[in-house]
Amino acid sequence: DVKPPAQRATSPKPRRPAEPSEPAKTSPSIEIQKKAQILIQRRELRAAEIMLTQYLAANPADGDVHFMAGFLHVQQNRKAMAISHFQKAAIAAADPQIRQMAEQYLKKLR
Repeated sequence: DVKPPAQRATSPKPRRPAEPSEPAKTSPSIEIQKKAQILIQRRELRAAEIMLTQYLAANPADGDVHFMAGFLHVQQNRKAMAISHFQKAAIAAADPQIRQMAEQYLKKLR
């Protein structure tokens, strides 16, 4: 009668406490989009417009923010301005979903 050797109980090694990680850095584009979205939801449309206009003056190729500006102008019933921003978003937005949504808005507005 052969018995397997007794296994000794082993406890897992104590884990080192996790070091606090730096908060993930968010791009200025995403920050502006978030802030604009909050302002639009609060119906603070003029404040959102000023912020987006200032950002786009310094970052004219940011298609994602152009989409947000287009959305703002839809809320303000400024069709021509909305179309202009959606056209730029449809070409330059980094996010393919935003490009697609810009195309959908353009179809509705034309």
